[in-house]
Amino acid sequence: MTQKYYNVKEAAEILGIPEDDVKQM
Repeated sequence: MTQKYYNVKEAAEILGIPEDDVKQM
């Protein structure tokens, strides 16, 4: 995944995973 997400909540919704998982990516 080359695109970087700055909004964790938005990324979590798009990826369908918890926010904590997004932060660890």
